[in-house]
Amino acid sequence: MLIKQRCRKVVLEDLTGFDNTGNVCLWPSEEVLASYVLKRKDQFCGKAVCELGAGMTGLAGIALAVMGNPLKVLLTDGNEDCVKNMEAVVRQNKSSFGSTIVQSEQVLWEINSDLSHLESQFDFIIGADCLFFNQSHYGLLHVIAVLLKEAGFAVIMAPQRKDTRETFCSKASSQFSVEKIENYDPVVWSQHQAAKNEDPLYDEDIHYPMGKIQTFSHFLIARNPALHDSTKSSKKQVA
Repeated sequence: MLIKQRCRKVVLEDLTGFDNTGNVCLWPSEEVLASYVLKRKDQFCGKAVCELGAGMTGLAGIALAVMGNPLKVLLTDGNEDCVKNMEAVVRQNKSSFGSTIVQSEQVLWEINSDLSHLESQFDFIIGADCLFFNQSHYGLLHVIAVLLKEAGFAVIMAPQRKDTRETFCSKASSQFSVEKIENYDPVVWSQHQAAKNEDPLYDEDIHYPMGKIQTFSHFLIARNPALHDSTKSSKKQVA
């Protein structure tokens, strides 16, 4: 598997703006997400998967496409440079995808985004460390709601980052069933506990010091059948 971090040199504009965080580096949460999906790759076999906010590499989605057997993987980000870089990564790894269809596309997290060409296409949505800007929460929830199939799941890895994760979960609970799982991997959990006890620089709220592994609260989002059914019923009544 080949991962290309950048197609060109870094400039100042790459490091500013809400949709430019994927230009900075490969974030630890993306590595944890890649590990998570690979350990559960059988769940994704034959399924359609979309990675949101995939950054420069789309590591989790690429790893799943190479070592799992999903039906298709769509790598997305709001930043055009990230999408171009992911296109290069897809080309580099094309011979390793087997029958899996892998594509990249720019997807903006905006409530008024036209996503009709992607509506209800995905069994799974995956994402990493994409909750730290509160102003993007409703746009992200809109994208998830449009792209997921009726029985689909979203798997998101994210540190707390003050109250941003809890704020997102609160917003998401009005549309989806939300399950938060903190201890989801024994290796990650044990290293997290060791770092908390032994490393005074370790701050579980944000990032980990070089050489350590950050723990990320993982949570699942699924459509809430009761809410979904009531929404459909109200639409029928209006019609």
